[in-house]
Amino acid sequence: MRRWLGTIAGLFGLLCAARAGAEPQPGRVPEELSAGHVALGELTLQLELGRFTVGGINALLAEAHRRYPDPGARLYFLAEHFVGTPFLFESRLPLPEPGTLRVRLASFGCTGFVLTMLALAHAHDFEELAWNLRLIRYWGEGTIDSDPEHGSILDFAYDIFVDSAAGTHRMVRDVTTEVAPPSALDWFSSRVTRRQRTAEYDPERRWINPRLHAGEAVSAQLITRAGIQTMDRSAIHSGDILLFSRVDPSKPLGEEPLIGHCALAFNLGGEIFLLHATRDYYWRPDASAETPALGTGIFVADDPRREQIGVGWATAPADDLEGKKLKVGSIPHYGYQPRRLRPLKDYIKATRIRGIMVLRPLDRAGTGSSTAVPAAGAPD
Repeated sequence: MRRWLGTIAGLFGLLCAARAGAEPQPGRVPEELSAGHVALGELTLQLELGRFTVGGINALLAEAHRRYPDPGARLYFLAEHFVGTPFLFESRLPLPEPGTLRVRLASFGCTGFVLTMLALAHAHDFEELAWNLRLIRYWGEGTIDSDPEHGSILDFAYDIFVDSAAGTHRMVRDVTTEVAPPSALDWFSSRVTRRQRTAEYDPERRWINPRLHAGEAVSAQLITRAGIQTMDRSAIHSGDILLFSRVDPSKPLGEEPLIGHCALAFNLGGEIFLLHATRDYYWRPDASAETPALGTGIFVADDPRREQIGVGWATAPADDLEGKKLKVGSIPHYGYQPRRLRPLKDYIKATRIRGIMVLRPLDRAGTGSSTAVPAAGAPD
């Protein structure tokens, strides 16, 4: 009988018991649920599943494991099922109570989308998804607490993916120096400091205290903007996680977070494209309120010509002046063509992104992703 790691009776106690061969206590989340609070071991789950039910996630995970034993291919397959999910920074939502784990599939920020897909790719059922979210997102073995200043939640993307997912839990490994030659790489560094969120991300402007590396410099070898243009990009696989840095490696050590955006790679004929979560919009110059939705069905500034992308593939910028950009308050939103995919090499040239880290999903045995690629579901 397969052990249900998702039936949690305390994070590290249960994990050690499972590794020692002891059976976790039974516990399942009712399959008809999609919202509300439910107990699972010592946790309370706060379900925000949107169009999914617990049973729907279980069925999707069963199909994913049946079709894609490779973890990277499985991750990309799962991610395609969330295309059109609305964009929303989790930091704009009320904090869950201590001991409560938010399981959110109804909307995503860029980091939340990627870490949730990673948690899904390593899960066989909904309970294991909850377990994986707890492992990746929270540090330590005490009661989980989502307060970014005083709690145990990891808020910096570097900590989430490099320290937690890769370093502690071996769900991914850093393959940046394997997929790129030395000539395409450079060292990027940043000092980790206490930060206050802007109102754009958090109406309460909460402070973030780093759980890890406080006051220290973190460094990593990343693929440079110039390097991605000349390297063999086909070495990046569908389902690889791409972590983007806006840090300028030519300048003195600063305090901008080392990782500023996250996406999933999509290898199409050796060229790399992106699947990510964004607040920007598809520019549909002839659309009206009756025009069928292409993405989320949410209109920026209530303009049906500007449909929020949410989870979607990175596409080419809008080519007419009216659709290129719109400010809502002080926040800029950018317009993109709905179906013209934009390669990674072009995407990085037109943004402030200067470096890329590539993480490859690992399977339970610790081996890396193969070149297996699920059937492409990108726009026609």
